[in-house]
Amino acid sequence: MKKIKMLICLAAAMALTGGCSDNKPSEASAVETATSTEEPTTVPEITTEAVTTTAPKKPEVSDYYGKWAPVKMIDGGDVQELYYNEVPMDQIFQLEIAEDGTASIGSGLPGSEAKQYTWEFKGRVMKLSGENEIYGGIQGETLILTNAGGMKIYMEPVDEFSTMDENVYDALCEEVGGEIVLPELCVDAVETAAEDYVGKWECSYYEIDGEVFKDELYGVPLDALFQMEIMDDNTAQFRAGGTDEDAVVTDYTWETDESGCLELYEDGELVSVAQLRNGELYLDEGVDITHFRSVEKFTDFDWSSLADE
Repeated sequence: MKKIKMLICLAAAMALTGGCSDNKPSEASAVETATSTEEPTTVPEITTEAVTTTAPKKPEVSDYYGKWAPVKMIDGGDVQELYYNEVPMDQIFQLEIAEDGTASIGSGLPGSEAKQYTWEFKGRVMKLSGENEIYGGIQGETLILTNAGGMKIYMEPVDEFSTMDENVYDALCEEVGGEIVLPELCVDAVETAAEDYVGKWECSYYEIDGEVFKDELYGVPLDALFQMEIMDDNTAQFRAGGTDEDAVVTDYTWETDESGCLELYEDGELVSVAQLRNGELYLDEGVDITHFRSVEKFTDFDWSSLADE
């Protein structure tokens, strides 16, 4: 059973990276290669050293202060780096967070106007509120902004923002055949009521830093590996290892925010955000995002079938 336990621990490390308490493993132990449908999948040799790493530094509110510009964007597994549709990223999305509780998001494009926000620091997550709501968390030296629905903007600190020359802008507009359309990063779950989240949920899709897994991970069905139950008493339980007796269990409390998103708290700290999209529950925890389907009963898996692999 040791190999089974290590798989569960690895799954827990992957699923909880980026928005969990200090005793969770970091993304250093996450999956390095996707499963292949062309060759038989085997459980890798995993040792305790592979899943026992130094806990990541808990961010302080002062870590967020200053100017930030993007270096990478991920949207549903589509990864773009440095350029977004041939436009330099650092000129199309620029965030400045001030110590007085305000923030602005603009761009370096000619004639652009910045949108104004207020922010609050909630444990490991910063929440920006304005005409829409955005969540963000720091991983190492990178600030990751998310809409809790699969889009992420990876940002690094800068001393000054970059601007685009008007002639360059006109040339780019001509090249793309019209005005440059900027990506929208906003949460929109206003039609979701709190009771819509209550129930049993099983994983159908897992993405970490743009790497996508569907249906299974190392030969284990995702629906049996990652399971979550959200109760009507504002508690929730996530299980990496599903119904197995060795599953890694994490307990949460939850509440909904103004936009209709579900905020999950661990030991009083906001660690992840979820929303309903297209009939599925999207759980966003920083570098990773997991989709869950609603079920009446949790799927069982014969974990002993891995023992001889």
